[in-house]
Amino acid sequence: MAGVEWTYAILRKAIAPCQKHWVDPVTQYPVMMTPANQLVGAHAAVKNYRKAYPEDYGRIVGKSGKTERLAWESHHIVEGQDLKFLRSMGVDIPDYEVCPAVLIPPEAHRNRVSRTLPRGKDRLLADLDSYAEAYNHIGNYCGGGSKAIKEELMSICRAIIIV
Repeated sequence: MAGVEWTYAILRKAIAPCQKHWVDPVTQYPVMMTPANQLVGAHAAVKNYRKAYPEDYGRIVGKSGKTERLAWESHHIVEGQDLKFLRSMGVDIPDYEVCPAVLIPPEAHRNRVSRTLPRGKDRLLADLDSYAEAYNHIGNYCGGGSKAIKEELMSICRAIIIV
């Protein structure tokens, strides 16, 4: 099975130049800053980055006054069920935790991306048009410009789906 090297090869191929922004002390995987100011990397590293900087990525505080969860989320750029389908077709895709992810705010994740992409056990693979539609709605969440953000995410999708 492909490893984390696959993820960073995809990111380097799809988005150039990416700058190393942070290295996860747990996994040793980097989180990269794209030209459109997106934070991308292996899913595990992006999740750990968010945990390392809760003051920057919001906290959801419960009634007890304790942080229940962090607001921003690590989003797999290609959905988990699509990665699973690609694996079933013989494509060498790494483990879910090291596949490419991007750090996005919850409203972009749940209200835009997840609601736009087709779901359900009967669908085979979301096509690139579905991803383009989903990422068209993500908005300018990081100041890099809506068009540039969508183009970067779609470049990563194409690098993964078109094998």
